[in-house]
This record gives sequence, structure tokens and C-alpha cells, in this order.
Amino acid sequence: MSPSQLTREPRTGLTVVPPVVPRDLELLDLVDRNEWTEVWQARQRETGHFLCWKGLRERSSDQPQANRRFEHERRVLLDVSSPYVVHLVEGPRAGDPPGLRLAWLPGDSLQRRLTRTPKLPVPSCIWIARQIAQGLEALLAAGWLHGALHPAHVRLAPNGAAVLVGLSQAVREELCPTHFDRETTSHQGPAPRGTGRLAHRREHDLQDLGRLLWRMLTGVPVGATESDPAALALTLRRQVPEIPRELAILTARLLTESAWPRGVGLRDVIRPIVSLELGGLDDDEIGNVPIETLGERHSAA
Repeated sequence: MSPSQLTREPRTGLTVVPPVVPRDLELLDLVDRNEWTEVWQARQRETGHFLCWKGLRERSSDQPQANRRFEHERRVLLDVSSPYVVHLVEGPRAGDPPGLRLAWLPGDSLQRRLTRTPKLPVPSCIWIARQIAQGLEALLAAGWLHGALHPAHVRLAPNGAAVLVGLSQAVREELCPTHFDRETTSHQGPAPRGTGRLAHRREHDLQDLGRLLWRMLTGVPVGATESDPAALALTLRRQVPEIPRELAILTARLLTESAWPRGVGLRDVIRPIVSLELGGLDDDEIGNVPIETLGERHSAA
């Protein structure tokens, strides 16, 4: 997008009214919006640095609830440090309207990528899925589940890097994901380190990852699924003949297994994806992968 599109809604092209923003920021482009927030590319007037401003839409009818969601998301991002999860540029300044100052992420959302190209090449699906899984692993290590993972919450850079965003519904052991109260805005001691009940509730994020994989591979959202992972894997291989058998089995397991064996974690999901990724490095479809990312792939294994 360019500065000439300052007041254009990215999905419909309709003219929109820019929200109230901090005085030190200059709005450039509308990146995304939902029923209560807007995300804009912005520039700091004093430094010229780019960032994202996630602020409240003027027509939001429940500002106190929205403010609590901003504080909840800020709390999550303060706990997590990962290249696969968006990070805060800085905390709120005095006089800031409700919102978050986030790192600028070039590119587009996975949702819009799938709107343009519903079915992605298998190597691209593998690379994106591995990065999403590593973002989920970083969240779980800090004591959080994403809680609402879908294509709109994955940002894709031009070089293929994937970053998780949209963490206002992240779940922590002592917090309910659908009810936000004053406790949400105050830190309640050390976060659980991916153990106990939280670790056993990771299936929600794993199943969402399976849904993302299915959609990227087939071009359509997954419908009612078989309870038998072997049957589901066979269905997937019939729809996508070029899919590796191991990826079909993994996708089926993510979608169907509600109780993973004790001790099985996100690393057990990441390892087979990395193996498939490394095995496809000679594929022409990922020939444009920057060479500096190859070392990252080997270290992830």
C-alpha cells in the first residue's frame, strides 16, 4: 500500500475516517480492521521509524471492554519473546489513546494471501506451518495459548517469514479467554511454564494449526472430519496427490486427536515439519527462500 491510500479500507476500498492516534505518530496505511480495532502502519515523527498502531475504531460501542482487551494483549506480549510472535515496540506514552505500539511487519495476512491464492504450494504450506508452530511453542513456554488462531492472525512477510498476531484472546491458566475483568490488567506472579493443565489444553491451538494446514493445502476450509486420523489422511492425499504421506498423517492427527500422549508437545509437531522442510530444499517452489534462513531451519531441527 502507498500513502495515497491513507483512508482506503484494504478489503473493500471504501473511504474510512482515521482513528485518534498518539500525537507523535503519522498514519500511513490502513493494514487491517475488525469490529472494534484498526491496525495502521505509522511513522514516528521524531525518528522516522515505522511501526504499527493498533487502536480503537471510533464506532466501537464498548470502549472499556476494548481497553481491557488492549491491556490483556499487552500483558501477553510482555511475557513472550520470539521472532514468530509480534512484539511491542514500546509501552504507552502519557496522553496516548487506547492502543498498542507494535513492530511494523511488512507483507500481508495469511487470510488475504489465501483469498488471492486459495491453495498454496506444499513447500510453502510446510514452511508457514513450521513457523506458526514455533510461535505457538513460544507462547506455551511463557504460559499462554493463542486461543483464536486463524488465517487473519498470521502475518506473512515478502520473504515468507510468518509471525503470529492478534493475541487479545490468548488464554492463561488463571484467566478465562472470553471474560475480561480488572484482573486481566494486572500481572499475577510468574506465568506457568507450559506445564500442568495449560499444557494439556494445548490441543485447541494444535487443532487450529491443523485447520490452517488443511486450508492452505486444499484451498478450502475443513468441514466435518473423520474421527479416524488414518481415514482423514487418506482423504487429504486424494485431494492433494502431491502431499507427502508424513504431512498428511500429521495434519490428520492435529485435526482428530483430542488427547495427545503425555509428554508429547509442540516440538513433536515441529520436528516432522522441519524434516519435511529440509527434504524439500531442492524443490523449485521454494527456490526463492533467502539463503540466510537455511541455517535457521537446520537449528530448528
